Amino acid sequence: VSSPADLDLQKRHLAKLVTEALSVRAVNHAIVHGLDDPYRVGRDLDILVQANQLSTAIEAVDSRMKEEGWKLRIHRRRNGHFWCFVSPAGTTSVLEFDFFPRIRWGPSLLVDRPEPFTDSQGFQVDPWAAFVKRVLVQLRAHGTDRFRRSPERLSLSAMERAQVPARLRRVLGCRNAERLWAAIEERRTSELASLVPILRRALLGQVLTQSPRKTLRASLDWLANEWASSSLEKPLLPVVALVGVDGPGKSSVIRAVASKALVRLPAVGVEVRHWRPGLPSPLGPIVGRSVPPADGSLPARRNGGRFPMLRLAYYALDYLIGRIWRDRRDASRLKLVLHDGCFLDIRIDPLRF
Repeated sequence: VSSPADLDLQKRHLAKLVTEALSVRAVNHAIVHGLDDPYRVGRDLDILVQANQLSTAIEAVDSRMKEEGWKLRIHRRRNGHFWCFVSPAGTTSVLEFDFFPRIRWGPSLLVDRPEPFTDSQGFQVDPWAAFVKRVLVQLRAHGTDRFRRSPERLSLSAMERAQVPARLRRVLGCRNAERLWAAIEERRTSELASLVPILRRALLGQVLTQSPRKTLRASLDWLANEWASSSLEKPLLPVVALVGVDGPGKSSVIRAVASKALVRLPAVGVEVRHWRPGLPSPLGPIVGRSVPPADGSLPARRNGGRFPMLRLAYYALDYLIGRIWRDRRDASRLKLVLHDGCFLDIRIDPLRF
């Protein structure tokens, strides 16, 4: 794993190669995330590209990487996004850059195309798109949790300070835009939390005012991203389950793997799951079992209970739905899924479940 300083240099060299290749082919583009803080953003560069020029962009960058002797792998998603992984010649690093044609949330189309400005380093950047992706989308999707953990995400560039306030007033209105801007500048996450419902209503209202064509485009993008990712998507990361009897320390091993993965693989997400039924109706009322404790613990059963075959069928169905749809979907989105136990535990200790 490269040091942060080396990683920053490699990312900036990669950004230079990519932007030069796109500029030669006159591709309208802008870097919206990835060059501001190597400690925070890992190896990822997010590049907004005009939708009808995505194919040209891929061809131009692929050709340039071959000239440099770099190995490039491209993964195309159903919604028109491209994940690109490149290995610089003579190094063991793997860098990532992503091409995408728009920024939306649900059916709201927030950024339709790049509106680039040239920054002091010669890169094409879009201050509004960068702000939308880093702040507005995160607030609407996740609230203020990420900003409480990493207040530096609220840092504003000089271009953002110059370009964003006017655009923000058109979305939220003058009063709410000023409140949001002040809360961001002063990093008052409690004030931001109170503004999240207002932001959500404003972005939902945008669906009513934007053109039907934009609503349709954003809706199709949303459906392709959220629901079409299934067993048909190719997993980019493995789904790992640690199987065995209780007691040897499976949970401790899983937590250690998750902690190390976040350090060694900064560009991916990690999620630990405890294999339990996830279908809507609890199994307890069906088989006559009491409700599990509030802490989620599941004491070992030493009898089969009522309807044991129904129990096994229920768990098998839950496992198949989770494995085929949820786990493979997350693995295709660069998320490392770690299971503390899985359906195979039934084979080890049938009465446990």
